[in-house]
Amino acid sequence: MTTPRTFDNEPTLPRLPVPDLTETCKRYLHSLRPLATAQELERSCAYVEHFLKHEGPVLQRRLLQHEEEQARTSPQGSWIEKWWLERAYLIWRDPIAINVNWFIITDEHPVSRDGGFVDPLVRSAAFACNLARSYLMIREETLPAQYARKTPLSMNQYRYIFSTVRKPGEQCDSLHTYRDQRHFVVIVRDYYYEIQLLDEEHQPLPEHVVYAQIRSAVEQTPSSPPPLSLSVLTAGRRDVWYRARSALERDTINQRSLDVLDRSLFCIALDLDAAPQALDDAAAIYLHNNTARNRFFDKSLVVVVTANGRLGISGEHTPQDAPAPSLMLNIALNLESSEQYNAIASSALLSPTSVPARALPIDTSALDVAAYEECNASVLTAIRNVSVCMLDFRAFGSVGIRSLKCSPDCFMQMAMQLAFHNMFGEVCATYETAGTRQFRHGRTETVRTCSEDTRSFVETPKHDEVLRRERLDKAMASHIEYMSASSRGRGVDRHFLGLRCCLKEGEPVPEIFTDPLFAASTTYRLSTSNMTIGDKRKQLFSGGFGPACKDGFGISYIFHPDRCIISITAGPLVDVCAFREAFHSALIELFSLVQRTNAHKQGKDAARKQAKL
Repeated sequence: MTTPRTFDNEPTLPRLPVPDLTETCKRYLHSLRPLATAQELERSCAYVEHFLKHEGPVLQRRLLQHEEEQARTSPQGSWIEKWWLERAYLIWRDPIAINVNWFIITDEHPVSRDGGFVDPLVRSAAFACNLARSYLMIREETLPAQYARKTPLSMNQYRYIFSTVRKPGEQCDSLHTYRDQRHFVVIVRDYYYEIQLLDEEHQPLPEHVVYAQIRSAVEQTPSSPPPLSLSVLTAGRRDVWYRARSALERDTINQRSLDVLDRSLFCIALDLDAAPQALDDAAAIYLHNNTARNRFFDKSLVVVVTANGRLGISGEHTPQDAPAPSLMLNIALNLESSEQYNAIASSALLSPTSVPARALPIDTSALDVAAYEECNASVLTAIRNVSVCMLDFRAFGSVGIRSLKCSPDCFMQMAMQLAFHNMFGEVCATYETAGTRQFRHGRTETVRTCSEDTRSFVETPKHDEVLRRERLDKAMASHIEYMSASSRGRGVDRHFLGLRCCLKEGEPVPEIFTDPLFAASTTYRLSTSNMTIGDKRKQLFSGGFGPACKDGFGISYIFHPDRCIISITAGPLVDVCAFREAFHSALIELFSLVQRTNAHKQGKDAARKQAKL
């Protein structure tokens, strides 16, 4: 049987369904119960009941009509696709570097694992060539189509990993993807250089030629960065960046430089003044670089390489979710080897090639200096207001959790609920990402992890292990049911977004959406995502993203067979290190609880069998 090519399954996928209105409202009310007082819940129930009788059916009919229209005009898309891009990402005016973008920390290079020094320029050249091979798998459609068990998944997001940029707009940004590009851009001390990666037949250039261009870029770079940083502008408010970019593009040389940047397959940022050793320090560099300099945060993919050869990624979230770029990066990482590294280093020494990189000059004289300084100050404030740390948890991994007959993802979510309650004495609205890629152009839906059952579990006295286990099992079953519903396109949040988008200008917003409890239920103090990818290759990275609110945490986790690597970011009102400790303790506590109660149950079962003999 022939393995389907990358996009072969797209026409066969079903469209994302419009959920049943009554079912969605019922699920919504259920998600409010752990967060509400009796009086608040009674008021919300009244709003929902009124909505189901009055505005709800009208908006639902409009949404169904919208889906019918979209099925005719955009048969390969979904009813929510355009709304999701705009409402979730492109209309954001706040800085994207922390509020939207994600980061990845990769494993050490094989040379480093063997105790050697890794030259950042050699690693950059090798990784660029490896990424070229990943890119060509998509371009030539040799990347196998993906499945969840036997269900085909949409591969549409893979079209937007490379040569994709988010451009600022006055009120709404826009997303652009360019085909058949052959170059990438190296960034050194906020200076930009064009590097050729593919030849005219779109085949990778020799690795030593790519290395020579990168070395040329470094040699051309002044010792001091420019006073006004393009990177900082991409990290600031989008309306400020729009005005600044418009001013820059009045100059034809700037216009061309920015066009080369936009069209590049990806960027490589060389942070030659940084050499992070600790994971926490590396995470901060990949998230925002502490100063927001030496990046281009609008690009879908910016590879960051530091002076000690460490490598990470900064990615713009708008065009795709974590699994797609993560897989392509993992393919590139698994191509890294000591042999590849040594071959590049040797060829560069024995036969140095003079292949100059082409500088991309940016004349910033047209910028409003006062506006830039205000932007820079606001970016630095935003960076100070977010803290990040990593938890490299080695007590057990996915194999250990499965030995307890638990789903690793479900186990992790319950541990998070327990950690939060242990630290704050309460529960909170929690977001977990569910994938909807079984549908055409499917992306994500929200799993509202916090439920009556999770609250019941975390509030149960710790001495009553039998009752705790009973309630834990119920909470896990509740979570699995919600995850299943969301993956089938039957969650709450995307449906409610669609209904709100169907309101006509001048129509009042239904009380269900102005209810304070609606706002509370979407203020996710725990914003979480499982970034583990289903790849047979060794997984060589971990990743993260910023928190969703000032008193919340952004939590990303990746399962390895024998460990879990967890990224935690936090807003200014909470202590990220304290939560890391609480999380670590909760994982141990939960594992011990399940292990002991499993043993207790097995003992009782064995005794019953013995009694029957």
